[in-house]
Amino acid sequence: MQQHFINPASVLEGRKLSSKSGRIYALKKAIPLFWAARNTLGVLMLIPLYLWMRLPNLMALPVFYDETIYLSYAREYILDPQRNLLISAERDGKPPLFVWALSWVWNWFDDPLTGARMLSVIGGGVTCIFIYLIGKRVLSPVAGFIATLFYILCPLMVLHNRLAVHSSWESAAGMAALYFACSIAMQPRALYALGLGAALGLGMFVKQTALFAIGLAPLVAFILHRRPDIWERLKNPQLSFLRKFSLWWYRMRVRHLPQIALNSAMQASQLINERKSANFLKVARLYKIRLFKMRSQNLRGFLYMALIGFLGIAIAGAAYLPLQTSKDAAYLSSTDTSYALTFKEVLAFPLDLWHSNFSQTWEWWLIYYNIPLLVLALAAFGYAIVRPRWGHAELVLICWAILPIIAQMILARQHWFSRYITPFGPPMLLLAAFAIYRLGRYLIRVSRERMGWSGAVGVAFGICLVLITIAPWVKLDDQIINRPAEAQLATRDRWQYIEGWPSGYGLEESLNTLRDLAATAPILIYIDQDNVTPEIYYMTKLSQLKGWVFFGRTTEVNWLTRNFRGERNTYYITTVQPDEMLRPYLKLVKSFPKPGGQSSITIYHFVEPENKPEIPYQ
Repeated sequence: MQQHFINPASVLEGRKLSSKSGRIYALKKAIPLFWAARNTLGVLMLIPLYLWMRLPNLMALPVFYDETIYLSYAREYILDPQRNLLISAERDGKPPLFVWALSWVWNWFDDPLTGARMLSVIGGGVTCIFIYLIGKRVLSPVAGFIATLFYILCPLMVLHNRLAVHSSWESAAGMAALYFACSIAMQPRALYALGLGAALGLGMFVKQTALFAIGLAPLVAFILHRRPDIWERLKNPQLSFLRKFSLWWYRMRVRHLPQIALNSAMQASQLINERKSANFLKVARLYKIRLFKMRSQNLRGFLYMALIGFLGIAIAGAAYLPLQTSKDAAYLSSTDTSYALTFKEVLAFPLDLWHSNFSQTWEWWLIYYNIPLLVLALAAFGYAIVRPRWGHAELVLICWAILPIIAQMILARQHWFSRYITPFGPPMLLLAAFAIYRLGRYLIRVSRERMGWSGAVGVAFGICLVLITIAPWVKLDDQIINRPAEAQLATRDRWQYIEGWPSGYGLEESLNTLRDLAATAPILIYIDQDNVTPEIYYMTKLSQLKGWVFFGRTTEVNWLTRNFRGERNTYYITTVQPDEMLRPYLKLVKSFPKPGGQSSITIYHFVEPENKPEIPYQ
């Protein structure tokens, strides 16, 4: 008989490995917090990178139109909190939480805009945390690390994390809702349900886009739980905190039983985890202790309960939408028809408008995501189609990244900006990270099984894919941080933030000119409200002037010219050419062009013309 040779070196090596694993397991039991944090050390290394990409030159891009609106709301709330508690809902149909937060950070810095943008930076940091947790929970810490790196470097996120807009906290609430929905699908716990409710509730108070999360959260439970490894875990769940507490309470109760029943009750309590004891079931029925089973055949009940809970949240949101703060106030939901199409208009199929919105979205994807990332996301989608048994996570992310954007493209009118798709960008980045991770794992396995290599080829291939993806972002990130006027942004973003009338270029220069004019004598300033940043910005800045500065509002040219005839030191600010009837009364003081020359902030001085034009009365 042939005897198999046993290599002593292999035995010693096996013993060393066994001893090492035993020590690691002992360390895990002795220092559970350290063991739980071992996978987060990598993402902690990304914190300096995140701060380096967000904090330097935070004020390099001047304030733009929407930021001044939110700052003006926060200022009015600070002046009269009781009356202006829901000022953003009354005037713009937006939930109030963001304005409340702006008022809270108002005095953190000398410039309120700096505090407002710091608030967005904090929201982006919270989003990073949940992106990593989603990747770690659903697939692997490596995938979470790659997705977090993508989020830190993606120009779309860099741009809007540095602006005082809702996008950062919309993303944070959406990613928190996605994380807790995935956690509930994989391991039902009351704590995860509370976290999901909190994320959805806070998201509704940030912006109404949280309604998409309310609709998508049930899909996570119905899709993700069918993955084989999750299915097996649900069939044999671990003890939750509430079940452990019930066991402790049961044992406290049995101490007061008669001695005859005490032995049987203690034996039943010891078998509570096995759930196979007839004695335990008899005692449980006797003392009204209900035993919940979480087996696969009863999983349907959990899904029904989850669906009922989500329907309750949806009903609460539907009840929230038509609320008004007063009879003449705007709805708490955004009902301005200049932003969204009506149901009747949607049924008319405005194909030209939809084509325009789709073209804009495709331009943003190409510029801010780039081709390599889109190809990786498409590869993840292909994996979900080819391997439906294991592609549930990719399918969830596709729904979360694409469906809300499609809905917004259908409903949006002319106000369709890239910051509206920012909250749904992290799932796209997670898709690309999942594709890199799965490709790397596949190459590692193939190189080991077929070629006998160590697997370094797969690791190197994954690193190369990451570098290829982030390489096109570096130049644009540098422009956004250090030279925003030269940043090659998308056409509409460049118009809004840099070249068009909503941008803040020229504001500081015009303020300095007005300061000089008001240094010697009081002046009266009229601001064209339709085509320039709101006058609240000027009022906030000019309140520190020596002397007096008065503000008026220009609505009708006839009223304007009649009332300015005898006034001196009166100035008019606009970003467009003045009306023909108003021009004879205006003398150019100075013009401050914006980058690109498409628009400028111009200051005029009201004068008495030599030849007064005939002004018709209305």
